[in-house]
Amino acid sequence: MKRKYIGTSFFRIVGNKFKGSLKLLPVIASVALATSAAYAAPKSTDHTKSAKGIVVHAATGENPVVANAIAGTVTTGDLKPIEGVTIKIYKATDTKRTTPVQSLKTDSKGLYNIDASKLSGDYIVQASKQKFLTKELEIKIGEGVTTYPDLWLEPAKKPTAVISIDASVKKPVRMSFGFNEYVIAATPYHRFNEAPYVETMKESGANIMRFPGGTIANWYDWKNDDFMTEDIKKIVPEDMVKREAHKTEEDYQETLKKFRDNYLDEYISKGTRSKEVRGKYGYEDFRDMSAQIGADIYYVGNVSFAPGGKNPADHLVDWMQHLKGRGLTVKYLELGNELIGPHGSKNTQAIPNQMYDLDRYMATCQDISKRVKKIFPQVKIGILADGLGNKLGGSEIDLICRKINDNYPRDFYDAIIIHSYLRTTDRNAEGPQFRKDKIFALSKKIVEFSVNHWKTVFPGKEIWMTETGYIAGTPDDEKNFTTNMFTAMLEADYFLRWTDHDDAVTSYIKFYSISTTPYIKSSRFWKDNSIVNTPVGYAYSLVAGAVKNASDRLTTTVKNNGSYTMKTAAWIQNKDGQGKLIPGKGEAKVIDVDVDYITASSFLSKDGNTLYVPFVNKSQAARDIKLAIAGVTLKGATAELQHISGPLFGRNTVKEPAHIVPVTTKVAVNGNIKVPAYAVGVIKISIKK
Repeated sequence: MKRKYIGTSFFRIVGNKFKGSLKLLPVIASVALATSAAYAAPKSTDHTKSAKGIVVHAATGENPVVANAIAGTVTTGDLKPIEGVTIKIYKATDTKRTTPVQSLKTDSKGLYNIDASKLSGDYIVQASKQKFLTKELEIKIGEGVTTYPDLWLEPAKKPTAVISIDASVKKPVRMSFGFNEYVIAATPYHRFNEAPYVETMKESGANIMRFPGGTIANWYDWKNDDFMTEDIKKIVPEDMVKREAHKTEEDYQETLKKFRDNYLDEYISKGTRSKEVRGKYGYEDFRDMSAQIGADIYYVGNVSFAPGGKNPADHLVDWMQHLKGRGLTVKYLELGNELIGPHGSKNTQAIPNQMYDLDRYMATCQDISKRVKKIFPQVKIGILADGLGNKLGGSEIDLICRKINDNYPRDFYDAIIIHSYLRTTDRNAEGPQFRKDKIFALSKKIVEFSVNHWKTVFPGKEIWMTETGYIAGTPDDEKNFTTNMFTAMLEADYFLRWTDHDDAVTSYIKFYSISTTPYIKSSRFWKDNSIVNTPVGYAYSLVAGAVKNASDRLTTTVKNNGSYTMKTAAWIQNKDGQGKLIPGKGEAKVIDVDVDYITASSFLSKDGNTLYVPFVNKSQAARDIKLAIAGVTLKGATAELQHISGPLFGRNTVKEPAHIVPVTTKVAVNGNIKVPAYAVGVIKISIKK
């Protein structure tokens, strides 16, 4: 289907009356760098503003809508318009879908247009037609607002998907999975080596753990196993937050308040509470727990702040020497966490010593690395890449990455530290169902762009993703997506895509495992003295557990998969004749992203007796899967399917902690395997040698 675009950017109209100026929101996704990406732009039928200022349909070039309307297009997954689709509008409170407030059918171009002048509030748009699965979107309708809920429909019947595995073509598994336990925020009333915690973590799939966490690592004093609360109390916010970094006085005061409340007062309070509960921050408990579950620790060194005004580098080296003296081994050391500057910008963590200065940071890292490698010769040291600079956009971060590679020695560090979160922005009007499709598109594209970028800029270096997962960008997203089945599919899909690139990306650390209450970043939460597992936690146990137990990643392809196409805005970096980035010369281009219904990979266990096939079925329908395995003898082999599935936005709660739990069934190795809709799982094939 031919599409018409006007200009170089892609826009979605989300409101305002037709007579006045149109409210246009640019969709810019820095997927090339995977650091602060927005999700995909609307897929096929967005409306753009022409040079004459009228609204035109992106596919037809027509002006099909008026103010106070619900208008859009219904297509197949590959963007072909569907005629004769029944569109019904229901009040959101009509949960049984008994009384539509309006109904009509799409025209030959898949278009529909409903007068919404008398409607206001929350509604459901339902699209249905024979041979397709019914789909619904949530929308909000307000006075003077024209809403564009575009839909694509899945075919009701799909061919059997064939997962082909060649066990003779394999690569060693280099990916490690674990958690960034936000120590005092996540579990302030529990010790890490308590039985419920340890037993849960044994089943989590983790073989690495991060200590002492993220931002809090920049305030950690190893000698007292505590925050530097007395030193923090002496910090004057006005000395840290610079007025010149803000355009307005209002912005300046907002950042001052954030720094005072979120960093100073909050950390002093948490540190005090942690002491009351644990006596100390909890390193000994954390190390004990990590040893019991067989996980290595990624230590995050404080390179920017030391108690009593001591040199931070000396303080960190003393910590490493102390651990050596206790007979402990440090395998992985990160030098700082997200030292974002300049101080006082809205994203700053406002670290003293102005470590956002790249020259100063790299000199400090060289000094620390030289001394620490004398203590632990085999230690791998990681330095920051995307946590430096103003965070004004992908272009600047790319420049910093290239400066690190081009202008400084490469021999003192082993890895580059990246925090690649999947993140939504503030486009609430689209509804969670539509946003789901777009976020899966981002999951695919962010991995492809990022891996190519990092391999080019940092050849031969490992990439450590020491914070990752899904972050909701809005209160509505947090309400809709917190630890439910959708988020479980999304994060499992994201993880499996990264495992295909473990020649470069060698760690994936989820932020975080266990929280005190259900939380968008966590996988589980405490209920009294027990732990409630969520679909997200179970998903990681299934897919990451397979990787943890494996020695080799096998060649895997999926045939007859099926897919849908989304449009996304990609930030394209312009370069000169020598391949160098031209500052400020990037541009946003709209690209198609084909999202497969099934994401799958395969692994061989360390003892060679088990094949693992972790998968995600993103389809709203059950699928038949057939395995085509070469390179191993399957005579006498047996198989089982372990999976979770449930309603798209279903979750486990305090009242219903077992709403979605893993189910295990025996399946035939050579027959069709029925996989439920919206499922994450692993097929385990036991091979008899």
